Order: sequence, then C-alpha cells, then structure tokens
Amino acid sequence: MKQNGVFAHQVPAGVRKPVILPAEIPPGVDWVTLPNGVRTLAYTQNSTPPPPAAVPAAQPVPAWAKTTALRGPTVGGGIAPAGIGLSYAALGLIAMNA
Repeated sequence: MKQNGVFAHQVPAGVRKPVILPAEIPPGVDWVTLPNGVRTLAYTQNSTPPPPAAVPAAQPVPAWAKTTALRGPTVGGGIAPAGIGLSYAALGLIAMNA
C-alpha cells in the first residue's frame, strides 16, 4: 500500500524511528505483526493461565505441643480450686499468726 510514493510501513527520511531495547519491554508486551505487515509492540495475553501456586503440605503437630495442649485444662482446673481453698484458709492462717 503506497501513499505519496512511500510504503505505509516505511518511515520517511526526516523522521526518526523510536528505539526500544529488549530489556525495556515490560512483561505482557511483545512484538506482533499486524495484518498489513507492520511489526509493533502490543499487549499480549497468555494462551494458558499460570499454574496455581503450590499449597504447602500440612506439618504434623509436634509431641510437645500435644502434651502441652492436654495439660492446659488440667493445670487450669487445679489452680482454680487451689485459689478457692487458699481464700477459705486465709482466715485461719491470719488467726494463727496474730
């Protein structure tokens, strides 16, 4: 396709073509050839979606964590009655020290 003696994909003599280095091309942009034969940069889409991120495998619970978790209610249940017992015994302890 000629316009004024110059092919449409040719650059006139007085016009400088912009230069872009391959390292400057951002991700998702690539060289494409248009139907009229002109090569240009364009946004492209991946034909295949990226693979899903791998889910890390579940780690087994360490033995010390299991025993600590089982001891928690036992220790807590023992501390509460001990506090109540001390509150009842406090009057007698105070009386013995006076």
